[in-house]
Amino acid sequence: MPSDGPDADSDLVELLDDVSKNLQEKRNDVSKVMKQKRSERYQHFQTSCLSLTKGYLSLIFSNHKEAIFILFSLVVLFGTGLFILANHDAYKGAVIKSDYSNIQSKYDLKVGEIEHWCLRGDDASCTCGDPLNPLSRGEAHGWMKAHKMNLAMIKDATDSDKKFDVVFLGDALTEGWNGRYFGRFPDAEDNGEAHDDMKQINKTFKSIFTKSGGGDLEGIALGIAGDTAPNLLWRLLNGEMPEDLNPKVWWINIGIFDLARHECSAQVVLLGILRIVEEIRNKKPDAFIVIGGILPASTFNKKKRFQRLKNRDHGVFKSFSSQNVWPFIAIINQALQQYSKKQELVKFFDPADIFTLKSKEGLYINNKLMMDPMLPSVRGRKVLARKMGEKISMLIKSKEAVNYVSNSSSSDEENP
Repeated sequence: MPSDGPDADSDLVELLDDVSKNLQEKRNDVSKVMKQKRSERYQHFQTSCLSLTKGYLSLIFSNHKEAIFILFSLVVLFGTGLFILANHDAYKGAVIKSDYSNIQSKYDLKVGEIEHWCLRGDDASCTCGDPLNPLSRGEAHGWMKAHKMNLAMIKDATDSDKKFDVVFLGDALTEGWNGRYFGRFPDAEDNGEAHDDMKQINKTFKSIFTKSGGGDLEGIALGIAGDTAPNLLWRLLNGEMPEDLNPKVWWINIGIFDLARHECSAQVVLLGILRIVEEIRNKKPDAFIVIGGILPASTFNKKKRFQRLKNRDHGVFKSFSSQNVWPFIAIINQALQQYSKKQELVKFFDPADIFTLKSKEGLYINNKLMMDPMLPSVRGRKVLARKMGEKISMLIKSKEAVNYVSNSSSSDEENP
């Protein structure tokens, strides 16, 4: 029998320690064995998978050599396409080969000279009509209502004793000056922010282009959101350019919807704008015509700082168009500027000077002045209105100076 006392307790503790150590060693041994078995099973599984894969590949290759070659070719073509897309210079496709700077009438514009109708370089991927023929949007709900609202504004203008300095013609950019969009005024309850913005935009317009609002000029804005050049031409031929409406300046802003929504080629858009200019020149030969360039169009970049306009930017204005439209905007504006330089009483106004910023990385849109991919913000409208007012005032003063000199010369000849 084991003896009692301290020695017995010490022996028991030592016995328990030995048992615990033996159990721990056995656990470690079991764990090592399990890890080794798992490793062996994984290696066996890996070897089996590799063997099976090799077997399948050998079988496929031996029986489907043509399919493998086709698959390999597609992979190569796809990779080449990605490389070309990443290094594609969009400006190479934005070319207008015909020179329209010396045209003298609408009869010098011919659709037969159009190289391709669509932005993509073909004739089938767009929804472009004849840019030289007027086109109604009467089927669009609200369009005829907006047109009648314009006619009512014209009647009020011609019935008054006011002498108008400018009439603005265009699309959403122009209609917005009246505080409306497609013939509708934003509801204060349903869309309070839009209502406040439109109200402020209209206030800005009145403060510069109405004498009752504190401006030095008198003008009206005749626009309908979404209109193309043929739509504007139809409106001019159907009451929006009557004989008794004779401002000193006609200001045109049109073309972005031809380009971005209908994806018309730069040449088609240019012809549509020039057709409008020539119509006004024919009916109002003594007035100035200002062609407002198409505003830079893009989408916000991820940092929300600028809207990038570099030709390789994937975020360039895809609200309507899947194409990068900025290079085409640039080439259209360039052609309009060249045309204006060679035409009497025709001037070009470049909005890029207002809405773009230059940096080391390229050209950007200033998002502080833009509300969305193509329309200015309230702040941008204020800057634009002020610059337009300065341009109009300068033209009017220059013509008054010329008339003064001409009248003085005539008077001197009559009274030697």
